[in-house]
Amino acid sequence: MPEGTQVEFRNGATIGGQKVAVIAGPCAIESRGQIFAIAECVKAAGAGFLRGGAFKPRSSPYSFQGLGIPGLEFMREAAEASGLLVVSEVMEIAQIEPMLPLVDCFQVGARNMQNFNLLRELGRCGSRFCSNAGLRRRLRSCCFRASTFSRAATTT
Repeated sequence: MPEGTQVEFRNGATIGGQKVAVIAGPCAIESRGQIFAIAECVKAAGAGFLRGGAFKPRSSPYSFQGLGIPGLEFMREAAEASGLLVVSEVMEIAQIEPMLPLVDCFQVGARNMQNFNLLRELGRCGSRFCSNAGLRRRLRSCCFRASTFSRAATTT
């Protein structure tokens, strides 16, 4: 992202510029009640984005793997009720299409920042995606701009 670029989302939240973008929420979405309670706390704390993990790869197949799309549907409901935007991690190309109507910003984890097929598909679908790898390296959020953005977002 070029220095000075700001990405503005439909609720007025921005990434870039002088203001810190706060993206908060649970590692894993575990239930409808949990994500609604957390969304209220996130909004009260002044954040503009609700983040939650719907797909949770684990080393054991017996561990909780996340709620998947139903979890994202809960998060979309909670975010709409709270006036927040939804951020969730996408880990494979097959997840993009079902996630597209439910998220405002795709999170790309450090393990996928070299997954050029995934990054290319995110660019093709015209979505926003953020890298938490950039956050760790430079202590700031990196937001990559595709040729067009979904959900009526603008850049300045």
